[in-house]
Formats: sequence, C-alpha cells, structure tokens
Amino acid sequence: MWGQHKILGFWEDMWLDGETSLVTKYPRLFLISCQQNNLIQQMGGHKEGGWEWNLSWRRQLFENEIPMAVNFLQDIEGKTIHTQRRDEWEWMADPSGRYTAQSAYNWMRKTAVEGIQDQAFEELWRLKVPLKYGVFAWRLLRNRLPTKANLHRRQVQLMDRRCLFCTNMEEEAGHMFFHCSKVIPIWWETLSWVKKSTALPYDPRHHFLHHGSILNEGTRANRWKCWWLAVT
Repeated sequence: MWGQHKILGFWEDMWLDGETSLVTKYPRLFLISCQQNNLIQQMGGHKEGGWEWNLSWRRQLFENEIPMAVNFLQDIEGKTIHTQRRDEWEWMADPSGRYTAQSAYNWMRKTAVEGIQDQAFEELWRLKVPLKYGVFAWRLLRNRLPTKANLHRRQVQLMDRRCLFCTNMEEEAGHMFFHCSKVIPIWWETLSWVKKSTALPYDPRHHFLHHGSILNEGTRANRWKCWWLAVT
C-alpha cells in the first residue's frame, strides 16, 4: 500500500499507474531504446511550455510499430515531472497520503470483510488440491490470466485478439474456458455424468459456484468441485 510521489526509473519502475512498468507494456520499444537505464529526469527537460520528453531510438520505427508508439506517447504525455522534488513515500490507503494506525486498521478490516463475503474464494481454498491448481483457479476467478483481452487492456499490441480454439470470438476468460464452441462440449459431457442439464454462466466466479451447487454437500460434491479445477 505504499507508493512514491516520484519513482525515478523510466522504463522499469511502475510510475505511470502504479500497476505496470513501461518495459512490461512496451517491451518492443524498450529493446530499441537508447535510454534503457535512464531515470525519468534524464528523459527530458523543462521548457517554456512545460516538460518535454527527449526520446532516443536505435533505429527508425517500422510501420507496424507506429500504433504502439502512439499509445506509448499518450501514456507518458501530460504527466507532471518534478525534477527538484525529493522522493517521498505515500500511504495509498488514505487520501491524505499519511500513514496512521487507524487507516491501516480500516484497510485491513475492509480487505478481510471483502474476502469473507466472496463465497467463490472461500470454497476454492477449502478444496484439497495441489497449490498450483488452486492458484491458477484463483487467477482465473479474479480475471488475472494473460488472455488476449487482458493483454489488450494493458496496452499490449496484438495482431489478432481472436480465440485460438475457434477463431470467432475475442479470447477472454469466460469465452475461452467455458463457452468456446471447442470447449463447451467438455462441460456438457461432464454434466451428463451426473444426469444434469443446465445453462452455464459466463463469468468464471458464477460458473464455479454454479458448478459446485449442482451436487449436494459431501465428499462427492467436493470431488465434483475439484473436477471443475481439472477441466479448467
């Protein structure tokens, strides 16, 4: 929950949005940059009209790199750079930026309550499965897998965002794991084992909870939930 007012590494530090570094979003541009190890304050200077970036590349951009460069410039333009301001830690859980024991308690309490209220995660972590399967399912339920849709939202340039299985729809979690024409027959087949027929939810959390509710509680129901992890 701590952040800085100014993080100096231009490419590798997460100074734009606190979630992604420029080298992660634009690895191709990073490879052709002449300023890979530069600090933010070394990437430009203050002019009469304000801060101006001074970017240097090893070669001219190819035509297919131009849209990527446009997104890159849109990301960094408009950011206020304070070259004379010292780095300071900021407590992100409070609007004032100042840490207090009360704000830390409130943040931890909110996190705990949200976790308790999320039934899908409660049921997931109760299952006795290898940790790597549980972590994968946790990422799926939180929509944190690197699907093409998620990569696109993070400004990763893709030539084709369609599902690799059916090539008809955008590759995102709900489609790829549950509703793709190449995948959904697997779910229908599993439902036939327990002589059930139902509409399958699109959202991964709803799908997991719905799947688990098909059978009553008990050992057989837990095995049925574990099968959901195996199929995904």
